[in-house]
Amino acid sequence: WARGQAWGLYGFTMMYQMTGRSEYLTQASHVGNYLLTRSNMPEDLVPYWDYDCPDIPNTIRDASSASIMASAFLQLSLLDAKKSSSHRWMQAACKQLSSLSSEAYTAKPGEMGGFILMHSTGSVPHKSEMDVPLSYADYYYVEALLRLKRILSNSSLAASRNLPIEIYQASPMTKVLSCETEFTDHKDTLHVARGENAVFQFVITSSQDLYDLKAQVNNAGLGEVRTGWLHDVYSGIEPKDADDMIVSPDKTFPDPIIDDHREALNAKDHKTVCVDIDIPRDATPGLHKCSITIEAQRKGKVVKTKKNFFVKVYPVTLPEEQQLKVVNWFDAGLCKFMNNGVLSDKDPLYFDFIRQIAETGARYGQNCWLMNVKPEIVLTADKKDFRLDFTTYDKIMDILIQYGNLKYVCNGHLGGRTGSDWSSPMGYHITRVENGELVKEFVGHEDPKLPVFIQKYFSQLEAHLREKGWLEISYQHIADEPEGPGTISQQSWTAAAQMVKKAAPGLRTIDASSQIIEDQDVSVILLGGNIATMPPVPEGSERWLYTCCFPQGKFANRFIQLPLIKTRILHWLNYRYNEVGYLHWGMNVWHLCPDPNFDVTTTISPWPGGDTHIIYPGYHKIYPSIRLCTMRDGIRDYELLKMVEAVNPEKAMELSSKIILGAFEYNTDVNHFMGIRRQILEFLSNRPNKQTRIHQ
Repeated sequence: WARGQAWGLYGFTMMYQMTGRSEYLTQASHVGNYLLTRSNMPEDLVPYWDYDCPDIPNTIRDASSASIMASAFLQLSLLDAKKSSSHRWMQAACKQLSSLSSEAYTAKPGEMGGFILMHSTGSVPHKSEMDVPLSYADYYYVEALLRLKRILSNSSLAASRNLPIEIYQASPMTKVLSCETEFTDHKDTLHVARGENAVFQFVITSSQDLYDLKAQVNNAGLGEVRTGWLHDVYSGIEPKDADDMIVSPDKTFPDPIIDDHREALNAKDHKTVCVDIDIPRDATPGLHKCSITIEAQRKGKVVKTKKNFFVKVYPVTLPEEQQLKVVNWFDAGLCKFMNNGVLSDKDPLYFDFIRQIAETGARYGQNCWLMNVKPEIVLTADKKDFRLDFTTYDKIMDILIQYGNLKYVCNGHLGGRTGSDWSSPMGYHITRVENGELVKEFVGHEDPKLPVFIQKYFSQLEAHLREKGWLEISYQHIADEPEGPGTISQQSWTAAAQMVKKAAPGLRTIDASSQIIEDQDVSVILLGGNIATMPPVPEGSERWLYTCCFPQGKFANRFIQLPLIKTRILHWLNYRYNEVGYLHWGMNVWHLCPDPNFDVTTTISPWPGGDTHIIYPGYHKIYPSIRLCTMRDGIRDYELLKMVEAVNPEKAMELSSKIILGAFEYNTDVNHFMGIRRQILEFLSNRPNKQTRIHQ
């Protein structure tokens, strides 16, 4: 089958380009040699639909096979280090393109419905698409022409350019789009405190096709370095009325940081690498001269380029204990996406994946975790009542404490709305025993069975938390987003909350809402215009900030299409309006996207891209995102402002007000923002404009 052979040639060539593994190059060469030495390959190298068809030469051709082969041969000519083989592949591709571009295969303008190539074949055995134009024939024909154009262009440039790789430093809060073609060097020293991170982005370009790209960093005596390539994701839903939204022609945006792949780079394209350097708490203050080296393969030879960059460390050290409470809800059940969609909670991998998510969250500032895995409700020995089995619950708690920097745990919701209407009352999940069996129900707040269940369940939960020493760090969700005072959703929420308080008086309640609600120990308030005039919470209570698919418009949020500065200042809003915690519902809600690693468009509601998750599922591993890095850096900004406040509260408010002008009014100029950060660091170090020693 001619096109099957063409796919083999193309596939093995691409696999070698992506991995650098020699066996793929060997197999691609085998396929290419097989095709070019077939006795029944036509002189013009446009094959019959099947090389073994008994009707040759009285059978139809397949132009799509030739276009796929031509594109593959051109790429293979760049990758094959043997000059004789490289020349052979190039000659074959040029002959095929010449044939396809002739009147024998190219349709006349206005004919064939706008297709370029004639005489392709879909499936003769199925008598489908026989001797017709096909879209993929045109696709690979155009791809081959573009590859040939790039090769011819590069051959004339090669003599005049000595550097095969160029490195441009980009602003750390820039999203470099795939459509961009011109870059300027943003040479800027990053100013940091000890205990922070220095995050850089570098754009890599080349006049030649390269593969097996890798980045190596000299950290000049600083801490651990994590490097990763920024990959693009597609988002088909945009935030509404966001006047500073980034516009991408193909609706793709850089976000996941892929740290275990080596990249391929086509000539005149670009790749962006993220460099994330831990600044140790005992780092030497001063200017540190670091460097990044990009190494790649070009026709079997190693090429590399080095670039210096600078980090200025101030004699300011962040506290060991983070003050801001931060939670992005994670769903343990969705760890299956890290194992090709299949995973049992009995599988050891299940707990290993939870550990990886916990480690990732802790590394980026998360210290509060949603425990959506509840204690298991099981029958008592006499089958007359139920009891709670904490085996899995405790195992996950131990993981979060050991690896997830857990300071607070939010136990999963007791219920939710009874209908699709947002004004619906809340209903609650209960379990009771009937005839020696467990019966699960969803009941209203006035159902007499509800307080009976709550008393049994929460008295056991509180006793267990107290025994484990976890009660002081535990919160309890009742039902998500009750409406304001006087509404039925609020009344039904309050009724259940009071029952929980009666059964477990030591367990604090927490839920997201647009307003402060009575009987709520932690009010998690949606970012909105009323945040500046929100009344103070009762003594002993807390007020947190949350964002989700709302707010949109001019507000800060963590959507894919927003500038990174709008994500970073979320925690400046925390400081400015005295919100001691931050909540977002989507850490790993991967199942609501067509493909969480490539298409982040939500499938159930028009929520902007990035709302569902801020980490990405690899195979048996987790990838962070540039948004997660940015939020982590915003958390550190909050901690620095709290340090200023401890010395001079008025100064802290003055500095934060230069960024946060109002609930939805901000100064988002990145240079201005970096200048305010420098003022904070200089204030805390009390050594403005002092010369510092350079460390290399």
